[in-house]
Amino acid sequence: MGFEDLFENDQIHHKHGGNHQYGHDYYQKSHSDNQHNDIQQLLLNKLRNNPKLKGLLIITAIIIIVVVVFAVILLFPFLLKIFNYISENGVHGLINTIWKGTK
Repeated sequence: MGFEDLFENDQIHHKHGGNHQYGHDYYQKSHSDNQHNDIQQLLLNKLRNNPKLKGLLIITAIIIIVVVVFAVILLFPFLLKIFNYISENGVHGLINTIWKGTK
């Protein structure tokens, strides 16, 4: 093998992408990433193939949204009282009231 053959072989490696092992060691998915994606894919496939499960999920989401909205509506007067107290007495007054307790 002569000096010209060395450069000729180098050009052949560059044409075909060189050594394919470079770059593969820098990023490899861990087993937990693959497992997480497998679980997601499994759940999505179950959701696509099961209309009852899809309906149950939609109904559950609607119930959660309704409960959150009602909780905000019920707590709104209490939140207004807290904001008014803070605007009148400041944060320092709120901290003092909490520290001293109710009389």
